[in-house]
Amino acid sequence: MARGHIEIIHTNDQAIFDLESVGWSYDSHARKLSQDSETDAISMVLNLPPTYRRWAGTFEQTAELYVLSGYLMIGGVTLGAGAYQLLPGGVMQGEWRSDEGCTVWMKTDGSPRLHPSVGAGEKLPDALDTATMDWIFSPIPGPPCGLLLKPLRVDMETGASTFLSGIVPQYHYPFIEYHRCVEEAFLIRGDIRLGTSGNMEAGSYFYRPPYVSHGPFYSHTGMLGLLSTDGALDNHYIEDPFRTPEQNRADSQHEAPAPNLLTTEN
Repeated sequence: MARGHIEIIHTNDQAIFDLESVGWSYDSHARKLSQDSETDAISMVLNLPPTYRRWAGTFEQTAELYVLSGYLMIGGVTLGAGAYQLLPGGVMQGEWRSDEGCTVWMKTDGSPRLHPSVGAGEKLPDALDTATMDWIFSPIPGPPCGLLLKPLRVDMETGASTFLSGIVPQYHYPFIEYHRCVEEAFLIRGDIRLGTSGNMEAGSYFYRPPYVSHGPFYSHTGMLGLLSTDGALDNHYIEDPFRTPEQNRADSQHEAPAPNLLTTEN
């Protein structure tokens, strides 16, 4: 498998990834959360120092970022904490600047190699100020009340998605489940306990391949998390927390593809 199962790690415990090696400016460093050994797609947390500068350029594949703290300017657009920006492959990104420094979650669909001053001249999509976006009730059947979503990126063909997930304090999700898609999560703030794997706090991360059993869940203070999938998200409920991915896969192999319920039209 190109990217294995990771459950649960913390950002501060992860190795430094030197982005200078893939064409970024000399002071570009990140904590690597996970990386695909075949495509070089990566999930990471950037810690950009005060007076940071990175020249303009493009990625070959699409990337996306979410500002966790501080301010990041891309070209003439300033992104504050809670801003989400899609960076399509081949589209020019203006110079990156952060006068006071910032922390940014970022993932790429391919290598994060930066190609300076090369691009098709297209305009980047508008950034999303997630603080002003409305929460929606989860359109995915199963979870108890108290789970809310803000869809950020949805591929209408594959169902792949990136979204914010928020849950209320003292939220209890008493089920054990699996999904037929990859599920990846970074905890921005709050807490959540996963019965099959332990506690998550701000900065915690997991990467689950399809069919991995997990649950039940409980949050004492509530939670805000950033999640992504590589396909349509559906919940399959089971009673045995020790069921293997192979057993879960065998049970669901004759089911129809999951419907794409997580759309920005909800």
